[in-house]
Amino acid sequence: PIVKASDLLHETDWTHLSNIVFAYETHCLKNYIQRRKNLFNTKMQIPNDPNVKINYHSSTTVNNLTSFTSFLSSIPTIQTLAKSDRMFLCKHNIRPLILLNLHELEQLCYSEPWQLTYDNLSAEYVCGSNLFPEFVNTKRRAEQLLITDPVVTRLWLLVLFFSTPLHCYYQSTLPEIDVNRRRTIMKVQDIYITLLWKYLSHRHGDTGAIRIFLNLNAVYLRMQRISQAVNKEIRTRNDLSALNEAFNRAVIIDSDNK
Repeated sequence: PIVKASDLLHETDWTHLSNIVFAYETHCLKNYIQRRKNLFNTKMQIPNDPNVKINYHSSTTVNNLTSFTSFLSSIPTIQTLAKSDRMFLCKHNIRPLILLNLHELEQLCYSEPWQLTYDNLSAEYVCGSNLFPEFVNTKRRAEQLLITDPVVTRLWLLVLFFSTPLHCYYQSTLPEIDVNRRRTIMKVQDIYITLLWKYLSHRHGDTGAIRIFLNLNAVYLRMQRISQAVNKEIRTRNDLSALNEAFNRAVIIDSDNK
Protein backbone atom coordinates (compact mmCIF):
# COMPACT_ATOMS: atom_id res chain seq x y z
CA PRO A 1 0.00 0.00 0.00
CA ILE A 2 1.03 3.58 -0.65
CA VAL A 3 1.93 5.41 2.55
CA LYS A 4 0.97 9.07 2.61
CA ALA A 5 3.50 11.57 3.90
CA SER A 6 0.92 12.69 6.47
CA ASP A 7 0.88 9.16 7.92
CA LEU A 8 4.61 9.16 8.65
CA LEU A 9 6.28 10.19 11.88
CA HIS A 10 8.44 13.23 11.28
CA GLU A 11 11.28 14.63 13.35
CA THR A 12 8.95 16.97 15.21
CA ASP A 13 6.72 14.00 16.09
CA TRP A 14 9.64 12.05 17.52
CA THR A 15 10.68 15.09 19.52
CA HIS A 16 7.16 15.45 20.87
CA LEU A 17 7.04 11.77 21.84
CA SER A 18 10.43 11.94 23.54
CA ASN A 19 9.40 15.04 25.47
CA ILE A 20 6.23 13.35 26.74
CA VAL A 21 8.11 10.26 27.92
CA PHE A 22 10.79 12.38 29.57
CA ALA A 23 8.24 14.68 31.22
CA TYR A 24 6.38 11.73 32.73
CA GLU A 25 9.55 10.20 34.13
CA THR A 26 10.81 13.53 35.47
CA HIS A 27 7.62 14.96 36.91
CA CYS A 28 5.30 12.03 37.62
CA LEU A 29 7.41 8.94 38.20
CA LYS A 30 10.22 10.64 40.10
CA ASN A 31 7.83 12.45 42.44
CA TYR A 32 5.72 9.35 42.98
CA ILE A 33 8.70 7.17 43.90
CA GLN A 34 10.10 9.75 46.32
CA ARG A 35 6.80 10.25 48.13
CA ARG A 36 6.13 6.52 48.27
CA LYS A 37 9.61 5.99 49.69
CA ASN A 38 8.90 8.59 52.37
CA LEU A 39 5.64 6.82 53.21
CA PHE A 40 7.52 3.58 53.81
CA ASN A 41 10.48 4.90 55.79
CA THR A 42 9.95 2.05 58.22
CA LYS A 43 8.05 -1.19 57.86
CA MET A 44 4.60 -0.63 59.29
CA GLN A 45 2.18 -3.02 60.92
CA ILE A 46 -0.79 -4.18 58.87
CA PRO A 47 -3.65 -1.93 60.02
CA ASN A 48 -6.91 -3.09 61.54
CA ASP A 49 -8.21 0.38 62.31
CA PRO A 50 -10.46 1.65 59.47
CA ASN A 51 -9.15 5.20 59.92
CA VAL A 52 -5.59 4.01 59.37
CA LYS A 53 -6.69 2.29 56.16
CA ILE A 54 -8.48 5.42 54.96
CA ASN A 55 -5.51 7.65 55.75
CA TYR A 56 -3.13 5.28 54.02
CA HIS A 57 -5.33 5.06 50.92
CA SER A 58 -5.58 8.84 50.93
CA SER A 59 -1.80 9.23 51.06
CA THR A 60 -1.10 6.76 48.25
CA THR A 61 -3.86 8.01 45.94
CA VAL A 62 -3.08 11.68 46.53
CA ASN A 63 0.51 10.79 45.65
CA ASN A 64 -0.78 9.31 42.39
CA LEU A 65 -2.90 12.39 41.69
CA THR A 66 -0.33 15.05 42.53
CA SER A 67 2.39 13.22 40.61
CA PHE A 68 0.10 13.03 37.59
CA THR A 69 -0.83 16.72 37.80
CA SER A 70 2.87 17.55 38.00
CA PHE A 71 3.33 15.72 34.70
CA LEU A 72 0.36 17.49 33.14
CA SER A 73 1.61 20.89 34.24
CA SER A 74 4.84 20.28 32.31
CA ILE A 75 3.07 19.70 28.97
CA PRO A 76 3.10 22.86 26.78
CA THR A 77 -0.39 22.28 25.34
CA ILE A 78 -1.77 22.21 28.88
CA GLN A 79 0.29 25.20 30.00
CA THR A 80 -1.16 27.31 27.18
CA LEU A 81 -4.79 26.50 27.96
CA ALA A 82 -6.91 29.17 29.55
CA LYS A 83 -7.00 28.61 33.30
CA SER A 84 -10.75 27.97 33.21
CA ASP A 85 -10.32 25.29 30.53
CA ARG A 86 -7.49 23.67 32.47
CA MET A 87 -9.58 23.67 35.66
CA PHE A 88 -12.48 22.14 33.73
CA LEU A 89 -10.32 19.29 32.45
CA CYS A 90 -8.59 18.69 35.77
CA LYS A 91 -11.75 18.60 37.84
CA HIS A 92 -13.64 16.40 35.40
CA ASN A 93 -10.96 14.09 34.08
CA ILE A 94 -8.14 13.45 36.53
CA ARG A 95 -10.02 11.34 39.07
CA PRO A 96 -11.32 9.00 36.34
CA LEU A 97 -7.68 8.45 35.29
CA ILE A 98 -6.43 7.35 38.74
CA LEU A 99 -6.50 3.66 37.84
CA LEU A 100 -4.84 4.03 34.43
CA ASN A 101 -2.05 6.18 35.85
CA LEU A 102 -1.65 3.72 38.72
CA HIS A 103 -1.21 0.94 36.16
CA GLU A 104 1.61 2.85 34.48
CA LEU A 105 3.30 3.64 37.80
CA GLU A 106 3.07 0.05 39.01
CA GLN A 107 4.72 -1.17 35.81
CA LEU A 108 7.73 0.96 36.72
CA CYS A 109 7.91 0.73 40.52
CA TYR A 110 8.84 -2.28 42.62
CA SER A 111 6.93 -2.81 45.86
CA GLU A 112 7.68 -5.27 48.62
CA PRO A 113 4.98 -7.92 49.22
CA TRP A 114 4.07 -6.36 52.58
CA GLN A 115 3.63 -2.98 50.87
CA LEU A 116 1.28 -4.54 48.32
CA THR A 117 -0.66 -6.11 51.18
CA TYR A 118 -1.01 -2.67 52.72
CA ASP A 119 -2.18 -1.26 49.37
CA ASN A 120 -4.76 -4.00 48.94
CA LEU A 121 -6.15 -3.86 52.47
CA SER A 122 -6.69 -0.12 52.27
CA ALA A 123 -8.19 -0.32 48.77
CA GLU A 124 -10.51 -3.14 49.87
CA TYR A 125 -11.84 -1.03 52.72
CA VAL A 126 -12.48 1.97 50.47
CA CYS A 127 -13.97 -0.05 47.60
CA GLY A 128 -16.05 -2.28 49.83
CA SER A 129 -16.23 -6.06 49.65
CA ASN A 130 -18.57 -6.02 46.64
CA LEU A 131 -16.43 -3.80 44.41
CA PHE A 132 -12.95 -4.88 45.44
CA PRO A 133 -12.85 -8.17 43.44
CA GLU A 134 -13.77 -6.23 40.28
CA PHE A 135 -11.13 -3.63 41.14
CA VAL A 136 -8.50 -6.39 41.36
CA ASN A 137 -9.72 -8.10 38.18
CA THR A 138 -9.62 -4.81 36.28
CA LYS A 139 -6.01 -4.21 37.27
CA ARG A 140 -5.11 -7.77 36.32
CA ARG A 141 -6.84 -7.41 32.95
CA ALA A 142 -4.89 -4.24 32.25
CA GLU A 143 -1.64 -6.08 32.93
CA GLN A 144 -2.68 -8.76 30.44
CA LEU A 145 -3.89 -6.50 27.63
CA LEU A 146 -1.96 -3.25 27.69
CA ILE A 147 1.28 -3.07 25.77
CA THR A 148 4.30 -2.28 27.93
CA ASP A 149 5.39 0.71 25.91
CA PRO A 150 5.73 3.98 27.86
CA VAL A 151 4.99 6.06 24.77
CA VAL A 152 1.62 4.38 24.28
CA THR A 153 0.33 4.59 27.85
CA ARG A 154 1.46 8.17 28.40
CA LEU A 155 0.02 9.37 25.12
CA TRP A 156 -3.22 7.56 25.94
CA LEU A 157 -3.37 9.37 29.28
CA LEU A 158 -3.11 12.68 27.42
CA VAL A 159 -5.75 11.64 24.89
CA LEU A 160 -8.16 10.82 27.71
CA PHE A 161 -7.30 13.95 29.68
CA PHE A 162 -8.46 16.07 26.74
CA SER A 163 -11.90 14.42 26.77
CA THR A 164 -14.99 16.54 27.47
CA PRO A 165 -15.54 15.11 30.04
CA LEU A 166 -14.85 11.64 31.48
CA HIS A 167 -17.11 12.00 34.52
CA CYS A 168 -20.37 10.09 34.05
CA TYR A 169 -22.45 11.95 36.60
CA TYR A 170 -23.73 15.47 37.07
CA GLN A 171 -22.47 17.57 39.94
CA SER A 172 -23.36 21.23 40.10
CA THR A 173 -20.05 22.18 41.73
CA LEU A 174 -18.03 20.96 38.75
CA PRO A 175 -17.03 23.72 36.29
CA GLU A 176 -18.49 24.03 32.81
CA ILE A 177 -17.27 25.55 29.55
CA ASP A 178 -19.15 26.49 26.40
CA VAL A 179 -19.42 24.42 23.23
CA ASN A 180 -16.77 26.34 21.29
CA ARG A 181 -14.17 25.82 23.99
CA ARG A 182 -15.06 22.13 24.13
CA ARG A 183 -14.44 21.95 20.38
CA THR A 184 -11.04 23.55 20.83
CA ILE A 185 -10.15 20.95 23.45
CA MET A 186 -11.31 18.16 21.16
CA LYS A 187 -9.00 19.48 18.43
CA VAL A 188 -6.08 19.10 20.83
CA GLN A 189 -7.26 15.59 21.65
CA ASP A 190 -7.34 14.81 17.94
CA ILE A 191 -3.69 15.84 17.64
CA TYR A 192 -2.70 13.36 20.35
CA ILE A 193 -4.86 10.59 18.87
CA THR A 194 -3.26 11.12 15.47
CA LEU A 195 0.21 11.08 17.00
CA LEU A 196 -0.59 7.86 18.85
CA TRP A 197 -1.98 6.23 15.71
CA LYS A 198 1.07 7.22 13.64
CA TYR A 199 3.40 5.85 16.33
CA LEU A 200 1.52 2.56 16.62
CA SER A 201 1.35 2.16 12.84
CA HIS A 202 5.07 2.83 12.58
CA ARG A 203 5.92 0.27 15.27
CA HIS A 204 3.28 -2.41 14.69
CA GLY A 205 1.66 -1.85 11.29
CA ASP A 206 -2.01 -1.05 10.75
CA THR A 207 -3.30 -4.41 12.01
CA GLY A 208 -1.20 -4.26 15.16
CA ALA A 209 -2.18 -0.63 15.72
CA ILE A 210 -5.88 -1.51 15.51
CA ARG A 211 -5.44 -4.36 17.99
CA ILE A 212 -3.58 -2.15 20.48
CA PHE A 213 -6.15 0.64 20.11
CA LEU A 214 -8.96 -1.83 20.78
CA ASN A 215 -7.18 -3.05 23.90
CA LEU A 216 -6.60 0.51 25.11
CA ASN A 217 -10.29 1.30 24.72
CA ALA A 218 -11.46 -1.98 26.27
CA VAL A 219 -9.23 -1.60 29.31
CA TYR A 220 -10.11 2.04 29.86
CA LEU A 221 -13.86 1.42 29.58
CA ARG A 222 -13.52 -1.30 32.19
CA MET A 223 -11.45 1.02 34.37
CA GLN A 224 -14.03 3.74 33.93
CA ARG A 225 -16.84 1.49 35.16
CA ILE A 226 -15.04 0.46 38.33
CA SER A 227 -13.69 3.97 38.90
CA GLN A 228 -17.18 5.46 38.73
CA ALA A 229 -18.45 2.86 41.18
CA VAL A 230 -15.57 3.44 43.61
CA ASN A 231 -15.90 7.21 43.31
CA LYS A 232 -19.59 6.87 44.16
CA GLU A 233 -18.57 5.06 47.35
CA ILE A 234 -16.11 7.82 48.16
CA ARG A 235 -18.63 10.59 47.46
CA THR A 236 -21.51 9.06 49.40
CA ARG A 237 -20.02 7.25 52.40
CA ASN A 238 -19.77 9.40 55.51
CA ASP A 239 -16.55 7.76 56.65
CA LEU A 240 -14.88 8.65 53.33
CA SER A 241 -15.88 12.33 53.16
CA ALA A 242 -12.37 13.51 54.07
CA LEU A 243 -10.97 11.22 51.37
CA ASN A 244 -13.28 12.77 48.80
CA GLU A 245 -12.19 16.27 49.80
CA ALA A 246 -8.51 15.29 49.64
CA PHE A 247 -8.94 13.89 46.13
CA ASN A 248 -10.77 17.02 44.96
CA ARG A 249 -7.94 19.22 46.23
CA ALA A 250 -5.28 17.02 44.65
CA VAL A 251 -6.60 17.27 41.09
CA ILE A 252 -5.77 20.97 40.79
CA ILE A 253 -2.47 21.92 39.20
CA ASP A 254 -0.39 23.86 41.74
CA SER A 255 -0.11 27.02 39.64
CA ASP A 256 -3.92 27.21 39.34
CA ASN A 257 -4.34 27.30 43.11
CA LYS A 258 -2.70 30.71 43.30
